[in-house]
Amino acid sequence: MGTTKTMFKDLWIDLDASAINKTGAGTVKRLVGLDAICPMFIGVRAPGMLRTFILELPRDSAPLPEIIPASRGLYFTVQITGDEILPDHASLILSSSAVGYNEIFASIAEDLYSKLESPLVS
Repeated sequence: MGTTKTMFKDLWIDLDASAINKTGAGTVKRLVGLDAICPMFIGVRAPGMLRTFILELPRDSAPLPEIIPASRGLYFTVQITGDEILPDHASLILSSSAVGYNEIFASIAEDLYSKLESPLVS
């Protein structure tokens, strides 16, 4: 299976390298949407090397974890990580559930980013 070329290709490579060299568990992430409708990050979770897409939302707007749908190949959660940009925000985290899903996940993350990168025009 060939690799998919995405707008974040070089960033994914950098994140993978950083995650491999990370001491201990955690997510290596980079801000990709500072001027978007909400802060957006892509990252790689170590040690499993799972790709992630993170949106920071006001806590009162975040869905409850028990109503988040399940999907094969994707893991979806809401949590307060402690490193959110704004103190009253929570992280909505979408991640691949296995390394084998990372390539398709990269395309999904790029599509989400493209849809959310520009503020809504009323």
